[in-house]
Amino acid sequence: MKRDLFVWKVSGSLGEDSGISLVNPTEYHKDGGVREFAVVVPESEVNKMMNDGIIVKRTKVYDDDGNVEEGVDGLPFIKVKVRFDSYRPPMIYMVSPGKTPQHLPEDMVDLLDASDIVDADMVIKHAEMKINGELRHPLYLRSLWANIEPDYFQEKYARRDEERERGREERDH
Repeated sequence: MKRDLFVWKVSGSLGEDSGISLVNPTEYHKDGGVREFAVVVPESEVNKMMNDGIIVKRTKVYDDDGNVEEGVDGLPFIKVKVRFDSYRPPMIYMVSPGKTPQHLPEDMVDLLDASDIVDADMVIKHAEMKINGELRHPLYLRSLWANIEPDYFQEKYARRDEERERGREERDH
């Protein structure tokens, strides 16, 4: 049995179409309904993950002219699948400072793509299965807690609501 991967404080993105982006199910899966995102992994974990059969890829490094630099290692990353149609869909939460974490079901997950994610904690399920006779090691998201950066107006109106609530409490006592 393969172990779950616990990933803490993931930050940053690999580019426009990766990072923590869960909006569109990928067109490359026959069964549809599968979403994917990439997670940058620490260099110190790469060999251990590869020994466990996990495919670790690297980003391409470009020079100032936009050409790929051959022989230069980019950031190591893994691809994680997200399936809401499984018997145990992932638990995804959006966390704003000073607020109760908000559970995001599948129809609300796209809120993360419109948010500035500061960092995220996640549990990734490491599966092992045979597909077309070939042993594969897909990774599936089990849970995600994404800490987002609130915008100015979100903070402003949250403070106003808190002040209004405090005023009510003082009047009631």
